[in-house]
Amino acid sequence: MTGRVFFENQRVTLKFEEFCANPGRPSDSTNDIVGSIAADYDCVKLVTLHQNAGKAKALNAGLRAARSEYVVTVDADTVVAADFLHRIVTPIILDHADAVAGNVKVGNRQCLKCALQSLEYTCTLSTSKMLQSRYNAITTLPGVGSAFKKSALLAVGGFTPRTRAEDTDLSFELARSKFRRIYQPLAVVYTEAPITWRSLFRQRVRWIYGNMQCAALHLGQLRSCNAMSLLGLPLFIFDNFLAIPLKFLFIVFPLFLIRDAIFPRLLIFYGACMALDWIAVALIYWHEKERKIEILHVPLKWCIWPIFMMAPYMAALWHFVRRRGIGWNKLERSAQVARKASSLSAHATLDVDDSR
Repeated sequence: MTGRVFFENQRVTLKFEEFCANPGRPSDSTNDIVGSIAADYDCVKLVTLHQNAGKAKALNAGLRAARSEYVVTVDADTVVAADFLHRIVTPIILDHADAVAGNVKVGNRQCLKCALQSLEYTCTLSTSKMLQSRYNAITTLPGVGSAFKKSALLAVGGFTPRTRAEDTDLSFELARSKFRRIYQPLAVVYTEAPITWRSLFRQRVRWIYGNMQCAALHLGQLRSCNAMSLLGLPLFIFDNFLAIPLKFLFIVFPLFLIRDAIFPRLLIFYGACMALDWIAVALIYWHEKERKIEILHVPLKWCIWPIFMMAPYMAALWHFVRRRGIGWNKLERSAQVARKASSLSAHATLDVDDSR
């Protein structure tokens, strides 16, 4: 279903040469689904591996099979906007960049957990990429929606399985080789966010652990005198090693002074901080044209998110320090985004909320 929506949406904006689908897990039904789509579209190519060799090898198999100089990666559970391909490859075609990061949004926002993730994607991930893009210091070209020059990918050896964040590892390798990387906020993709705390925990453990691996692998780039060493990598290290525990301490610190005379003043201070954050979030949502009702979740995000994130952070840090690997932790999918996309026409983009 998602595949057909992809083709119906993209063929009205850009004629693409081929579409390589790699199931990763030969036991699932991807072969049958892609086969049915290939009957209607000659440009579809199914790339299969004899066994589940890992995400990086699957991506490299698709890279080798691709004939075009322009390569776009999306995840199986991703739904793209109607003009996504046009938006994502245009900077490369115009030779403004060698790799382009798309704008990832949460497509399923029916529950509190997904709404909190949507706040994070919109206010943290997207805005940080805008800053990084300005100085060619992007640290993650998300595999869920990015475009590359094939020659750039081959020059750095493609995707590697040495970390649990192969897209971030690739981004640092591209930076090391001085390839230009930018963020395209108009190239929108909708991903399916975890809908249970368990799935969210497992996803964040893998993300944080993979990012810690990447920070350790590419620490040597700090010796360079460029935007990546002065901005991208230091902020990346701070975000993955220090930011989470500092935010947690910031939230729980007042609880230790609840009986102290200074506690009322602390409440005023925290209230002022939350108000400023609320205003900033409102401005970002206005600029991004996102649904405004999510702004009401800011107080909950202040209270819930830092406390929750300490759990996957501690798990990831424990595995990282002890040099113990972790699995990919396959997420439980509900196909909510795909079902939403099935109702779209060929000329419509995904509307995550009809009341927006």
